[in-house]
Amino acid sequence: MKKLTKRFWPILILVAVELVLLIANVKDETYLIGWDNTVPEFNLKLNLVRILNAVWQEYRGVGILDGMAHGANIMHWVYIALLSLVLPQNLVRYVFMGLAHVVGGIGMLFLLRYLTGQKNWVGAMVGAIFYMFNFGVVQVFYAPLELFVIHFAMLPWAIWVLMRYMEEGKGKWLKWFGVVNLLGVSQAHVPSIAIVYGLVLLLVFLVVPIKQGLSRLRMGVVLLGILVVVNAFWGLPYIYSTVKNAGVIAHSKINEMTTQEVFLRNNAFGDFKNVALMRSFNLDYMDYRTGGESDYMLAPWREFIDQLVVLSLSWVFFGFVVVGLVRVLWFRERRWIAVACMWLMGFLFLGSDIPVVGIFSWFLRTYIPLFEQVFRFTFTKFGVVYALGYSGLLVYGLSWLVERFGSIVRGAAVGFVLVGIVAYSWPAFQGNWFYSELKQEIPIGYFQLMSFFSDQDYSERVAVLPSPAYWGWTTN
Repeated sequence: MKKLTKRFWPILILVAVELVLLIANVKDETYLIGWDNTVPEFNLKLNLVRILNAVWQEYRGVGILDGMAHGANIMHWVYIALLSLVLPQNLVRYVFMGLAHVVGGIGMLFLLRYLTGQKNWVGAMVGAIFYMFNFGVVQVFYAPLELFVIHFAMLPWAIWVLMRYMEEGKGKWLKWFGVVNLLGVSQAHVPSIAIVYGLVLLLVFLVVPIKQGLSRLRMGVVLLGILVVVNAFWGLPYIYSTVKNAGVIAHSKINEMTTQEVFLRNNAFGDFKNVALMRSFNLDYMDYRTGGESDYMLAPWREFIDQLVVLSLSWVFFGFVVVGLVRVLWFRERRWIAVACMWLMGFLFLGSDIPVVGIFSWFLRTYIPLFEQVFRFTFTKFGVVYALGYSGLLVYGLSWLVERFGSIVRGAAVGFVLVGIVAYSWPAFQGNWFYSELKQEIPIGYFQLMSFFSDQDYSERVAVLPSPAYWGWTTN
């Protein structure tokens, strides 16, 4: 036991930090519910049936061809079913979010340890904690939707396993590649995330060197085959749905009325400062609060992030990223080039209002059919990839600076960064990791209503007319 503790102490630290975070944020007798969410724990059997029959969604209106990929939720359903065996129903979603968060941190730990050298646990832990608590990820978990959380959790694992296979060529890493992609398949609930995920894997495949004697083309065919097999059950129906319904979706009232507005909201945070500090349109979002008043959804964070100390720390962290980027360009280590490309991908897509950089986004919106529609919420699609590349370059830049000094200075520098990360994300430990309006006590009448409808004729329908809004999540 002592040997294991000595070997894996960074994992124990990450788990301990996550427990502190959950204790600070779980509100007694409440559910983490509202906004965009998926809660199969309310009726596991019914949700399993709907997932297995997701291509034609009979329960929606008079029936509709799935416009996303609800079938991909099968693995999320498995996780929730397992948690439901041991937890009270109201804690299931809280704990799932906590597990996904720490799993992503541990994945980043292993990825960075591999990138920085097999013995460098300290640098890897710094990067893992930053990946978990940077302000970009804060916004992902503040009003969490399962697919984005799973994307955060599994992305570093997928990159790590793929790099190991590319460089070592061992079959065990190929098997783990299949396992990781199966475990993370629910991120494809919104298939645009699967596109971003695929682009990241393609970057790694093209940049990272392969084991000598192995053909990159042959490896690519094998890896692509695994991805196709794992994702075909939702991917093939989605391709069919896109071909059949692309025009209908693009010309729906919600899209015609809001696509341009959504772009402008994102573009307002596409300038250099906001992209460098990982800030998004969520900061300006007003929400209807319990009690009848509207306020900024991220109100506890808005003033905090502009305090002089926090703002200074934010720029220091970005400074480490710049140093890391310069180091990549100077030494051109191919593993780190892949990390830099992930950061650059996020920077290009998010920086729509940065001079010169914004041309990239403009070109895609203007000349790629459906691009503006599919990627209108730019931050939600590229924010996690950007945060991962950001965290990696931060560690690479920090290590370049501190390795020139003695052990005492190095230890002090690492301590400063760790304390800085905690200070920079302090509201999370004051109960503001999750949006307060999502911590709700559910009235007994809600469950009675579900029980009532479970006994009604399945072919009958309920409609609220006139429809109060064409957005589905503006008022909870």
